Amino acid sequence: INCNLNCNFCCEYRHHTYENKVKFLKFTSELSNRIDKVILADKDVKNYLPTTSGEPFMNRFFKDYFLFNLHTSGIKSSMIITNASVIDKSYIMKLIDYTKKYDIHITFVMSICSYDKSILEKEEKGAKFEKIIENAVLLSSNFNCIVSVLQSDFNINDDFENQVSKFLELGVKANYFQFEKDVLNN
Repeated sequence: INCNLNCNFCCEYRHHTYENKVKFLKFTSELSNRIDKVILADKDVKNYLPTTSGEPFMNRFFKDYFLFNLHTSGIKSSMIITNASVIDKSYIMKLIDYTKKYDIHITFVMSICSYDKSILEKEEKGAKFEKIIENAVLLSSNFNCIVSVLQSDFNINDDFENQVSKFLELGVKANYFQFEKDVLNN
């Protein structure tokens, strides 16, 4: 796995203790890059969901080459699942300019476990709350965005409306909020 965080709820790390063991194909950067190169070369691919098994912006090829060469392929839309912690404002602004110039539509699915700083930084080890929220605000103001919140033991008693309200108060104005049950803790 190629990720910058060590989340307590990450399925990559926890399925080995689950009674119905799930085997994951380990995506190396090299395998991911090979797939992305094939996708860029195929003019018939119009929509693409990269599968990197981890944080896609940790992969320099994906971050600095693939995304900024979508216009050379047939791809007009993509969905990217991210924890929103690796990129920064200047990168996001560059991506906004690029997608507008070439009329490419990106939907970001941001995995953010909590609107509460202490919970987020405890559950997503290595995360910086302020940076994630800053990026989430900027992304949700300029792209289609989904905020994916895991419902687990740390927020099980916090209702849906309250969580959405708290994210909105922070300025995260996603097109859609989704709450997923942690099958391993609930």
